[in-house]
Amino acid sequence: MKETREHPSAPIKPLDEEEQEWRDEPHSPVTLPDDIHEDDSLIGRFAYSTDRDTVERYLDLNQRFARWIAVGVGMILGGIIPVIVLDNDLGVAIMMFFIAIGVGLLVKNGMDYQEIEKLEKQTFHLSGELICDLQDDYERYQRTFTRKIVAGVSLIIFGVGLMLILNSLFGEYDANAAVLFPFIAVSVGNFIDAGITSGAYRKLLNIKD
Repeated sequence: MKETREHPSAPIKPLDEEEQEWRDEPHSPVTLPDDIHEDDSLIGRFAYSTDRDTVERYLDLNQRFARWIAVGVGMILGGIIPVIVLDNDLGVAIMMFFIAIGVGLLVKNGMDYQEIEKLEKQTFHLSGELICDLQDDYERYQRTFTRKIVAGVSLIIFGVGLMLILNSLFGEYDANAAVLFPFIAVSVGNFIDAGITSGAYRKLLNIKD
């Protein structure tokens, strides 16, 4: 019967010492392939997560921008009505007044758009929960988007029909065309508001055309 010899085992080092030795050893840096950038990696992608307040502020800025752009364009289109109805210098003066207000709104909102661009340059990194909430909001807004587009097209068709009715009842006068422009102004406002707001959701959710 052979006698088994026990070999003395090496002393177990405390965990903190082993960890310290590992940290002191030189390690080669981890490099990414040429076709992969740090922003594309999981660490680079989720190291910074956009908070809910920033997302809501971005949507609010876009909605306000869309409304005021719609109002500005509506003022410019509405300014054509006095020229058609009055057909004199007073009509031109009123038109210039409306155009001045409309252009002022467009320029003011163009300057305010820089704040939206500043947020977009930060690149949105959304958490899974926030993406789900935004997706639900976007799907709900799509119904509003459809209603605004349908309403805008319907108003234009209604305005053309009303103009043709006036032409058939009272003859073809330039003043009859004035009834068309309020419908066009409201319709274009709907298109602008719906398009910009929907585009903001698509930007946040990274939905491509």
